[in-house]
Amino acid sequence: MLPNKFKKIGFFIFLATFFIAFAQINSLSNSEIIRNTLEVLGFIGLSIIAFAKEKVDDEFLNHIRIRIIIIVILLTFCYSLLDIFLFKVRHLYVLELLQIQLLLYVVLFHLFKRKWSIK
Repeated sequence: MLPNKFKKIGFFIFLATFFIAFAQINSLSNSEIIRNTLEVLGFIGLSIIAFAKEKVDDEFLNHIRIRIIIIVILLTFCYSLLDIFLFKVRHLYVLELLQIQLLLYVVLFHLFKRKWSIK
């Protein structure tokens, strides 16, 4: 696990990449190299967020992490099946699936941490 200060760096990388990618959608210059670079940077940002420790990291948060990983794997499996059978897409990009898994992990972890935290 990375130190907690890396979480801010990960959020900065991910949000900057997200806004640049959003601006690229509206732009006429839609280069393959720029798109691939933004995907990789977004993946790196999400990875840093997912693997950074919390300020107070304990057994309870490890329990939440394990539960969230199981939920994310099941949701990714359902997404893959829907993508193949309902939308007739025969190719699934590995980076796309990893980004979906990391994004789900980060969002669900923070939601569950707030829901189950002792007040």
